Amino acid sequence: MKTKINREIFALILAFLIGFPATGLALGFLNADQSASGQGCANAFAATADDPSALWYNPAGITQLEGTQILSGIHLVAPSTKHTSTAGVKEETIGKIYPIPHMYFTKKINDKLAVGMGLNTPFGLGKEYRTDSFAAFVGHASQLALIQANPTVAYKVNDNVSVGVGVDLDYVSDMSMKSKIDLGAAYGLTPGTYIGDVKIKTDATAWGYNLGVLAKVNDNQKLGASYRSGIDLDLAGTYRISNIPAALGLGSAIKTNAQATIPLPAMIKAGYAIDVNDKLSLEFDVDWLDYSSFKHTNITLEALPDVPNPRNWKDSYIYALGADYQLKKDLELRAGFAYATTPVPESTYEQIIPCNDMYVSTLGVGFEKGPYTIDVGYTLVLYNERSIDNNVGSAVGVSIDGDFDSIVHIFGVSVQLSI
Repeated sequence: MKTKINREIFALILAFLIGFPATGLALGFLNADQSASGQGCANAFAATADDPSALWYNPAGITQLEGTQILSGIHLVAPSTKHTSTAGVKEETIGKIYPIPHMYFTKKINDKLAVGMGLNTPFGLGKEYRTDSFAAFVGHASQLALIQANPTVAYKVNDNVSVGVGVDLDYVSDMSMKSKIDLGAAYGLTPGTYIGDVKIKTDATAWGYNLGVLAKVNDNQKLGASYRSGIDLDLAGTYRISNIPAALGLGSAIKTNAQATIPLPAMIKAGYAIDVNDKLSLEFDVDWLDYSSFKHTNITLEALPDVPNPRNWKDSYIYALGADYQLKKDLELRAGFAYATTPVPESTYEQIIPCNDMYVSTLGVGFEKGPYTIDVGYTLVLYNERSIDNNVGSAVGVSIDGDFDSIVHIFGVSVQLSI
């Protein structure tokens, strides 16, 4: 049964939807850290790929692993963004910690063949401002919870070359955005007198694929590369206005079906690793993310026209250098640095995505104890301050213009069991 929406508030709904969905944390939607070992080396891991998290970084790498390997862990992500308006008013996001889990399983079938399964969260997270902040009417909270399963097969072609192939199965359990909506403005009443709450909540399933190759140049040098296909998330869910003032005579809530399409970017990761000596190893990686595919977001409300929503993002690049130092037989120290370019142009920059050029510094340590390996990592992400002057929010009579300054702390731990 189709839900009717009062035409007088339809214009306000359209204005709100221009900002949906705007969910993410680091580089667009990407969560770069997918194991504590990779994190410690700034995720310069495509050519090293020597633990089960290779299922994410380069699936060909699992041919290097003996027996059965299980790796599980979590990252705790603490983002913060400060906004200074053109009038000098300072506000910042609500302090929250987002848990991002990961788990990988690999098994060597014979000298040539290995299989694996990964469960991780490569895209997602979110952001939240106070409900009375500058972001109240353009989206004060958003969330993307995506889980990816990655069944993989890898084959050792010869002593120097391995290849891998896998399927990416994505499940979005919750993609949502919250906002205030000024219902009074639709009736020519005093703006701010009649305020309701809006929430869009959607979910989706989708799939893609990934490929990897690992080549040994000599005893001290390796090359690695992986590719992940782009994926279109066809989201379906509901658009709901609640807490509607009784004086408007619209009932306590309005609800209708909503659909949107979000493209996740294709990615190429390429790395060069070298053992400098018996203790020190270095790797340099370059990542390419096809964010130029994110040209617009198609949004449909049931029985209403599509909502135009341009994005016009551009391709993004990550340059990473990681170091691994074998301090003792059972103790490794790691460090890394990365620089990433933002995919978001000023014209479509939104308050809910802290997406500026990034400087990433990492530290890590790995301990071995019998069949167990424990890795711990820390990441500090510093964003370039960005001054914004665009039309985002103008449709609902507000402005997000001003300076955005963001920082993220990430703490990671992984435990690996060798059987």
